[in-house]
Amino acid sequence: MAALNLRTSQVLSDSNTRGIFEAVAKPRTISVGELRRSFPAVNLEQSIRTLKDADLIAENPAIIGDFTTLYVTANGLNVAQALRGSIRF
Repeated sequence: MAALNLRTSQVLSDSNTRGIFEAVAKPRTISVGELRRSFPAVNLEQSIRTLKDADLIAENPAIIGDFTTLYVTANGLNVAQALRGSIRF
């Protein structure tokens, strides 16, 4: 992770947050409901907030929370490209 800035490296050092980032980055967009089913034991809201604060993902809100769509930002795409060796696309 030498090519990443310190803040991004710190964010992605948490295995749950990194897993969620990978789950959003791989398809480029995913619903919160799908993430909830894939990561049932994770504090999803905290990880999403952390990734949004780091400008790695953004959201398109829906009235029903599980239908909210998360998508990878331009910055997130750059990070995913830097991590390409560890994320299986």
